[in-house]
Amino acid sequence: MFRIGDYTFAWLRGSRGDVINAPSALGKRSTAADVIATIKPDLSGKVAIVTGGNSGIGVETVKALASAKCKVIMACRNVAAGKAAREDMYRRYDIDVEELDLNDLASVKAFANRVNAVDLLVLNAGIMAMNQKELTVDGFEKQIGVNHFGHAYLTRLLRPKLEARGTLETPSRIVVVASVAHTFADEEWTLQDLDFKQVKYSPWGAYGNSKLANILFAKALAKRLPETVTAVSLHPGVIRTPLWRNLGRVVGFLVSRFLADKSIPQGAATTVWAAVAPSVPCGEYLDDCAVASKRSDQAKDDTLADALWDVTESRLDAAVAKRGL
Repeated sequence: MFRIGDYTFAWLRGSRGDVINAPSALGKRSTAADVIATIKPDLSGKVAIVTGGNSGIGVETVKALASAKCKVIMACRNVAAGKAAREDMYRRYDIDVEELDLNDLASVKAFANRVNAVDLLVLNAGIMAMNQKELTVDGFEKQIGVNHFGHAYLTRLLRPKLEARGTLETPSRIVVVASVAHTFADEEWTLQDLDFKQVKYSPWGAYGNSKLANILFAKALAKRLPETVTAVSLHPGVIRTPLWRNLGRVVGFLVSRFLADKSIPQGAATTVWAAVAPSVPCGEYLDDCAVASKRSDQAKDDTLADALWDVTESRLDAAVAKRGL
């Protein structure tokens, strides 16, 4: 069941629990540019990393953050596509393009080693509903491997640099782009079969699992961070982006049935809001520039989040050891 709520909030919890007012002008129809124009952040001296920043909502996120004087590293698998996307932006923006293939932990480590400093880590890249089961270089089912494990390893490697830059007044931020599709996850999701070795592979089920993992990862991470770093997850909206490319003829059916409810600039708004709002609720799941009113029971489960954290750490340790990284 794919339900898109029309969530509207006038307030949210602060990064560690205080109640603050949110800009009332921001909501479902806001664009990333609207967020920057409303909040007017000055990100001079800040460094942001946006994975998958060369297409879809990633491009809009890069553009918005760069427009606020942030130096942005566009981390993408296809460097040529990244450079082409950068050429389409204003030349005054400070944007670097770096190779990052989340399908390969060696590429993740090489990228992290090239990063000198980071204040905002936007985990945006992803793949969706692959028709056939595939594995990453390190043996993870590809959707959860790219969408979750690759990002989890990147976060592990960059966490010391984020902690070094964050302060109580201006915490560093980790923004995880999840999805309402986390509701597609198996209701009896077993962390011991994330690669569909025992259960039959399902394109949408695998995608739902990976998006649920995104939400639970942000929840578990938030409990393990110092107060100088904030982690959140979010639903960007249902948007026509290159993510749909794996679906072929199914696209028409999905869009007509579920109705894409946001443009690409609108789809990037909550990501940008999570990165630049004066305070965001650590560990929460966001939607429409606010705390989401709806999520699955699994997405609320602290015990499941902690269990996923343990499984993720264990499997990453094993994969890193096997590769000698």
